[in-house]
Amino acid sequence: MAQVNGLPPDTNLPNLKAWHDIAFLQYQEHARERNQPVRNLRYIFSAPVHNSISKAIINRAIGANLPTDCARYEWDNRVELPPEHDGFNALLASPNGRGAPLMLITHKSVFGQRRIIESVTVFCSPFIGGLDVNLLFTIRQREEDDDDDD
Repeated sequence: MAQVNGLPPDTNLPNLKAWHDIAFLQYQEHARERNQPVRNLRYIFSAPVHNSISKAIINRAIGANLPTDCARYEWDNRVELPPEHDGFNALLASPNGRGAPLMLITHKSVFGQRRIIESVTVFCSPFIGGLDVNLLFTIRQREEDDDDDD
């Protein structure tokens, strides 16, 4: 097939615009290479967090001044926010957090209707010259008895 105006030939590539779609495809490939069920996703990392809006939301959620205070929040002193914590939803709505729920929502056909984010963990990890802020989203299967009765 000849190229027109130097453009590559038209292909049927998926329309990838968002992080959650790209991350899903990478995770899907990773799981399949290891003969693991794709539906068993347990964690999503957002690391490192460089976005200033996300950092401000993290700081407010945990009452810190990151990255300045990072030495106090390494893995052994991580902060885990459950859904009941005010900062939980704020972190899910942050630029670095919104991809995790969108990945589960967009790919319900793979993950199922009942996969939820159980917690968001904030921690810092070393890199050359300092410490980075990170988010860890823990995923689990929602049980029937988790549903509200009202």
